[in-house]
Amino acid sequence: MLGLDARRSFFQNVPVKINGLRMGLQYKGVHRFGLGFYGLSRKVVFKDVFVDQPDATDTSNVLFNANYISVFYERVFYKSRKWEFAIPGLLSGGSISGQYEDSTGTFKPLIESPFSAVSVGFQTKYYIWPWLAPRFSVGYRLSFSTTKEVKEAFNKPFYGFGLQISLGELYRTIFTK
Repeated sequence: MLGLDARRSFFQNVPVKINGLRMGLQYKGVHRFGLGFYGLSRKVVFKDVFVDQPDATDTSNVLFNANYISVFYERVFYKSRKWEFAIPGLLSGGSISGQYEDSTGTFKPLIESPFSAVSVGFQTKYYIWPWLAPRFSVGYRLSFSTTKEVKEAFNKPFYGFGLQISLGELYRTIFTK
């Protein structure tokens, strides 16, 4: 399996876009597992965050970025020729970084914090062809082993959409005639 993944969530109640790439294997048509690589599509900018640094101003811009890797498992509980419903679970680890703008307009490091998270949700797919399926999911992410601020920012619901390409099915479609 190879899939593009786009998730939407919130960071300090600001909507953020998280893009990713998922790769994995399927066993008996109902068990899927693999790796996902994710990152914010662009840094999140805050203009109203207090920065306790001597060279920060009252109007300092603060930029945040996050990247992480996930191990995922999906259990398909219903599948027809066109539709599929599954429960995915992800165990993630990565880091969040922040920079603040000082009084000269230069961005300086503010925070660099690792985090771990577990996510669970519900997912549905519609198969256009046996090898191509758009996907929609909703779920909740719970952060642990990190700072209180990161937990508050990332312990949030999410929704996502993506496009799955099953390389095995694509191969069979092209070469099995």
